[in-house]
Amino acid sequence: MLTYSVENVNSNLPDRDERRACMPPGIDTGMKEVYNCRDGGAHPSLRTCGADSDRRERKHMKLSKEFIAHNTGRESILVPTGAAGFFGLAKGNDTFGEILALLECETTEEELVEKLFDKYDAPREKIAADVHRAVTELRSIGAVID
Repeated sequence: MLTYSVENVNSNLPDRDERRACMPPGIDTGMKEVYNCRDGGAHPSLRTCGADSDRRERKHMKLSKEFIAHNTGRESILVPTGAAGFFGLAKGNDTFGEILALLECETTEEELVEKLFDKYDAPREKIAADVHRAVTELRSIGAVID
């Protein structure tokens, strides 16, 4: 299941330091499809920096260095640094965390879909729609750069 929410406090508080300390309720995006691992077990991280990043073709996007991805054990969160123009956080489940991990290296939306499709037993079209929705939301807060 790919679920995540984005919490933005930009418009609620005038002071930058207060914005960092405030955590309003999240916005549920409605992404509720269940994805089951193809082999039924746990997988190592899908992060593929290294050999894949040496390809000659140009990659299209990457996670901004102004954001830090972290897995708490219960959920994955994306926290902006002080240099980011977004004050809040994005949080989601393990699938969202895998997308964030894959975005640590330059990649394309199609590569994200392919890697998640290889791992999960879900229709490619549904995975593609969910990845597109998540990437679009991350771009809107400045977390993904082209």
